[in-house]
Amino acid sequence: MNSVMRLEKYIRQVSWNELNKEFIRCGYNGKINHTFKKAFYELKKKQAIPDTRIINLYEGETWAYYSMTQNEDDFQELLLIPWANCLGMEVKVKDTKMSHAEIVMHCLWSLTYMGFSEKQINWLEK
Repeated sequence: MNSVMRLEKYIRQVSWNELNKEFIRCGYNGKINHTFKKAFYELKKKQAIPDTRIINLYEGETWAYYSMTQNEDDFQELLLIPWANCLGMEVKVKDTKMSHAEIVMHCLWSLTYMGFSEKQINWLEK
């Protein structure tokens, strides 16, 4: 069973090889994995900013959502949240069978949906 941890701790506990196996298992294989790897290492270098929002992962979902409250129906996508804030969010997993690598894979996929670096994503907010 997974305990509740901040995303930063999950990312620090997972290696790229473990994470890449999850991406391949979910059908992501090839050149795109290089961009996921780059984003993964960018996240590993960042300092988390404590954040009261919660990342919720649901069984069978590809997306990782965050909510402002404990209310599971109040959710928004992670893709435009600064990465340091996402690292500081607690992750609640509804499928207790998820490995740490699978949790990170879902969060990383959501964070990079609009770009593989914060620089690429920031232009969307302007």
